[in-house]
Amino acid sequence: MTSSTGDDNQSLPSINLKDYIEAYTWKIFRENQGFFKRLFVSKCMHYVDIQWGYLQFKHKTNSDEKDEISSSEQQDVQLFVSEYENKTPTPQNYTLSATRETRSSATVEIQKNYTLGGHMNLEIDLAKFGKIGADLNQSVSVTNTSGGTFEKTLTWTVDTEVRVNPWHKAKAIILVKESKKINKFEVKTTVSLPERHLPVAIRRKADKRIIWVMWLTNITKIFDKHFMDDNNIRVVEEHLIDTNIIREDIELTTCGVCKVVSWSNQFVQVESDKLPDNMPEHIKQDLDKTDEKD
Repeated sequence: MTSSTGDDNQSLPSINLKDYIEAYTWKIFRENQGFFKRLFVSKCMHYVDIQWGYLQFKHKTNSDEKDEISSSEQQDVQLFVSEYENKTPTPQNYTLSATRETRSSATVEIQKNYTLGGHMNLEIDLAKFGKIGADLNQSVSVTNTSGGTFEKTLTWTVDTEVRVNPWHKAKAIILVKESKKINKFEVKTTVSLPERHLPVAIRRKADKRIIWVMWLTNITKIFDKHFMDDNNIRVVEEHLIDTNIIREDIELTTCGVCKVVSWSNQFVQVESDKLPDNMPEHIKQDLDKTDEKD
């Protein structure tokens, strides 16, 4: 995969599909109307109504180890501690039961994108970022044009026995591993017209009355070739099944950075030590002999 640098991404403007569909609609309207009718239809008194549901968006996330900006070593994080004392001459078993929660997060920062007016339609497959924990191994939908933070709560449950030797104290610690990493990513979005048309209407603002309708049958027509070349917009040909029709779709590129915090590998660590006080002398001698043998 070839990725642009952050500076390259920021130098390219966002592509607002709404603006280009509206501009193309007004262009075709003027070309198909007489001079006098055009005089009575002004943009300030009318608006373009786009039926976005006729557009289909398919997303493919590209990110691999080469796109990793930084990654910290896994750290053991303490979730719960329980302490036990055994002041008897025989080993004792205690039950450690606890439930704790951790919160994983993926923060997406968009650097270059396309929009649908004031929002966007984007899916990012977090599984493409490598090992980030099963709790975040999924796709997220981004609608905010600058990105967003996605969180997931994971519940950790422990129910196990802790064995404490005679005249010993023990500390049982529940730990999980925390991982942090930052990845660059690139999403290729194919925009198509599965019904082979997009209804677009010009309406009067005063009463929302439709004064003209256009059926856009080729989404690539909203851009000119020079603009597509300059903004890395690609035409994708789709051969429709059981027909001789070739549909032209457009492929748009979104670039950004994703910061991930994830959790994995719960385990219990037991620390044990002799009790210092109130221990019968004969027990203390027996324990010393045992320690010497160990």
